Amino acid sequence: RESPRSRPPKSMARWAAASLLLACVADCLVHLPLRQHVGGRLRRGVTEVTLDTSGDPQPTAFVVTLLFGDTKQALNVLVDTGSSNLAVSASPKYPPFYSVYSPGRVLPIAVSVDYVGGYWAGQEVQDYVYFEDAPTIGGYVPFAGITDAISFFDAGTNYQGILGLAYASLASPPSQPIQPFLAATTNWRTGASDVFSLVLCPHVVDQVFPQAGYGELVLGGSDPTLITGSIHYTPQRQKTYYTVQVNAMGVGTKRLPLPCSAYNSPRWSIVDSGTTELVLPEAVFAALVAALPQQYAPLYQTQGRQKLHNASAQMLESMFPNITITLPSTTAGLEFDLIVHPWHYFRHLGNSEYVFSISPACNPDSALTLGVVVMGEFQVVFDRGNDQIGFALSKCAAPSSIGSYPARIIGPYPMREPNGTCTAIEDACPTSSSSSSAVTTFIVASVVALGCAFLILVGLVLWYHPKRKVIDGYDKWAFVADPPAPEELRTYNPPATEQTA
Repeated sequence: RESPRSRPPKSMARWAAASLLLACVADCLVHLPLRQHVGGRLRRGVTEVTLDTSGDPQPTAFVVTLLFGDTKQALNVLVDTGSSNLAVSASPKYPPFYSVYSPGRVLPIAVSVDYVGGYWAGQEVQDYVYFEDAPTIGGYVPFAGITDAISFFDAGTNYQGILGLAYASLASPPSQPIQPFLAATTNWRTGASDVFSLVLCPHVVDQVFPQAGYGELVLGGSDPTLITGSIHYTPQRQKTYYTVQVNAMGVGTKRLPLPCSAYNSPRWSIVDSGTTELVLPEAVFAALVAALPQQYAPLYQTQGRQKLHNASAQMLESMFPNITITLPSTTAGLEFDLIVHPWHYFRHLGNSEYVFSISPACNPDSALTLGVVVMGEFQVVFDRGNDQIGFALSKCAAPSSIGSYPARIIGPYPMREPNGTCTAIEDACPTSSSSSSAVTTFIVASVVALGCAFLILVGLVLWYHPKRKVIDGYDKWAFVADPPAPEELRTYNPPATEQTA
């Protein structure tokens, strides 16, 4: 008998296999249009910001449409490089919602993900899922059906779920992580590398993009028609989030007087399309705000932050300096600068109103996060196969009132710091020449070694324990009793049928 996570029904598998032959067309790039979502509160590591009149500024994110099941039910999902689960509403509480019909089925595996100020929870489901604009890309995949949520589906939202594009190590549940969608749908990689790219356009600028709030998710590589200039790559530090090292930041022509470690503490910096703002560690935020024009200080406040009224991109350009984010190049000894302009770090709310969109992290454990206000300047290339992230000038980055594209990437050039590298606190391994430090290190290492030996011993005992049984491919110790499906899912779940290998 098969495990709960099994292969798709054979009748549908043949059709899915045939789609593999059609997956790679032309240059093997799959172009998926994105639409901007304004509203909701999906933010990680951002202090809640209140405005002078109309409440929280509207977060900006981008959605893509997926088709679910044999009925090809169309649902919009947020494109999020800061998480790894595909999840959609499966409850009448959050319409429109996914309905489970054969060959889809609900599994007895609970799934939940927490965000700052909210969460969602549900159960694992398996069904056919495809991109609406690339109907051959997809397959019979696992995802989560959301039956409960707080501050995830807010009034006025135009999305019904989330598409996590990060690595499997972030996927929930931790004990039995659901395979991320891009990993489960390998047909998009036919003849192509494990790489995708994002172009996010909060502003409309170029004839390449038909309207404001447009973008593209490109599977299989990057699209040279969406950029100007070359792609600059920086090493990816870990395969969890899309992590990079920030060497330095600057305001105008001056660098902030901070060491490299200040930007990458307590962990490496994150490139995250699911976060609206540029989120900084508190010390970095304080230094950056101190370097901005102080006559506009009320605009930078984390509480009671005021909006800028009757403004334009051209006015912002004359009032505020550019912000520089320096990253190491994949070429040893070199680094390059990303230039973020005022019309991006002041987010346009409509009606000639703008709001400062750089915030301090809400807790000490939050990482520096390059959100949409930074990504909107560039095409960002997530080259998973070569462990690097690329940045190129996006053709949609400058408002038409500014004129021609200003330079937004400088370099690469020789690193200004002698070493040019730093270590995130989470990866740090301090050393000292003093005898006391050596003794401390020896003691800690000994304790760790004894702890590892104890865990190995316990693991061996549990492995050979006579009561341990693996039934239907999953551990019955992990699931003492199969929980019933929530009412929202159970209502639409067809009678279970046994699948044979």
